[in-house]
Amino acid sequence: MKRIQFEAITLAAVCAELQEITGAKVQGVRQPNDDTVVLELFSRGKSYQLLISAHPEFFRVYFTNRKPRNLKNLPQFCSALRANLIGLHLEQVTMVGSDRILRLDFGDWKLIAELMGK
Repeated sequence: MKRIQFEAITLAAVCAELQEITGAKVQGVRQPNDDTVVLELFSRGKSYQLLISAHPEFFRVYFTNRKPRNLKNLPQFCSALRANLIGLHLEQVTMVGSDRILRLDFGDWKLIAELMGK
């Protein structure tokens, strides 16, 4: 598999795209594998699947059309995200400085993805 670079400039473009769904409601959280979380967001009559992967080599954030299945044994991280994020609205999306750090603000709750690799 060819590795596609996910640099700070790519994350900046993703942040700009995510600005369009600010205010979206979290409807679901899935964890298809140990290093990936998918947030199901609903905004303006449309559902979005936001994939966030912390894979050591293929880290990335993007919208996907697929609704992945959960792991057979739901990890505690996914359970915690479900308990705290479902029903909340995405209030703000920011990139921390010029680093590959994505911050998703849901009111009192923040989800921070550090996309640094190994």
